Amino acid sequence: MSEKFVELTRFDKTHDRENRWLAHCQSKLLPYITVRSRGSSAIVQWDYISYPPSVDSELFSLAPYIHDTANQVYEPRSTKQSRISLGPGVVTFYNLKVPEAREAAALLYDAIQHVTAPILLRYGKTA
Repeated sequence: MSEKFVELTRFDKTHDRENRWLAHCQSKLLPYITVRSRGSSAIVQWDYISYPPSVDSELFSLAPYIHDTANQVYEPRSTKQSRISLGPGVVTFYNLKVPEAREAAALLYDAIQHVTAPILLRYGKTA
């Protein structure tokens, strides 16, 4: 595990590492970002599941900003085979080359942390 994401490979047959990462993110109120490497490509995903339900509505209201920022992270690292999926509480980059996926995951973490930290402080939620 890095400090910003967990990288999972096909050798991770159980969900132990992913579950530990989720528990860590939930306890520290950090962005839950995973990189799923498969050969030379990877999927990067942020999911809002690590945040308390009390911040959902404010977090979802910032979806346009999150999506714009996610696109800025994604575009320079994407290939013709890549694609992006943007939801109110989930951002996924598909088929990035592994080094670019790791870079994108770290940058996406920073962007999500920048957005969520003030929200969590307003709700009195700090790790």
